[in-house]
Amino acid sequence: MTGADFLQLSPGAAPVRGLTGWLADAIRAAIMDGRLRAGTPLPATRLLAGDLGVSRGVIVEAYQRLADEGLVSARPGAGTRVLLDHELRRCGIAPDAVSGYAREEHTHLAVAAAVAAGRADAGMGIMAAARAFGLDFVPVTREPYDLVLDAEMLEDPVTAPLWDLLGQPGFRAAVKALGGYHTGETGRRIR
Repeated sequence: MTGADFLQLSPGAAPVRGLTGWLADAIRAAIMDGRLRAGTPLPATRLLAGDLGVSRGVIVEAYQRLADEGLVSARPGAGTRVLLDHELRRCGIAPDAVSGYAREEHTHLAVAAAVAAGRADAGMGIMAAARAFGLDFVPVTREPYDLVLDAEMLEDPVTAPLWDLLGQPGFRAAVKALGGYHTGETGRRIR
């Protein structure tokens, strides 16, 4: 599925206010009448936003509202979903054998909120999100995060404040205090 075709919406009919509710209602109707079948990936937020002429934030919020209702599964391909799929394959476990596998949230905080609210027993996410909701956390893996940019930008004056920030002990301490982050290589530049 691509874009907004399944919604049968006219972007010109969008209300001036309440765009998120308008879109969530349209997706909910598409689910209920079968135009959007269970397990069907939702359109990419950028694509749908472009088709409807609304901000990407409206799309993300509408998807989140429906996820909170238990109606939709977020887009496959998110890093935590890729990790979960890898671990399930490694252990020889079929995804459909895992209760709740099809339920995927858009953000780590949304996963933690679902667990904290009792809508899920567990979920893949980061330690900082678990801490934010007072949840226990069991590490599954360590993953490096890199900032990728054109090599010319490494020495560009516009990025100098970023390099300064990454080198500050106070910044590194604040990142570590979130939980689950290691800053030993923070700011290291690789060409």
